[in-house]
Amino acid sequence: MYLVGPTVAKLLFHAFVVLVGVLILSGAANTAILGANGVLNRLCETRVLTSWFQRPHRRYGTTYRTINLITLLQVLTIVLSRGNFYVLAPCTRLASSGVSRSMASRSHPALQITGTPRMESARQPEAWKS
Repeated sequence: MYLVGPTVAKLLFHAFVVLVGVLILSGAANTAILGANGVLNRLCETRVLTSWFQRPHRRYGTTYRTINLITLLQVLTIVLSRGNFYVLAPCTRLASSGVSRSMASRSHPALQITGTPRMESARQPEAWKS
């Protein structure tokens, strides 16, 4: 990034860009933590995981154990990979292909049951015939 101007102004601009980047990434990390927390709460409700994870915090009422577990796993992933994107990219590719395969395998039976949508279904329903 080539800027023209006093050195102090250039440094302040770089610091501003870094600050905005940190804020955006922290918001993304917060969203990931909350999304994973919702998934783990549903797993606890269906009794896939034990109810120990759902114990609410005394003061805030959040499921702090799942939030702490997710945060710990995210920090551990960053520390073990040393922030190297090329280590994490294959894992991300595998996870995304697994998600797409799962969605495709779940949508196929639903399409078989419901069939293809037809224009006839848009007509008004006929009166009940006795």
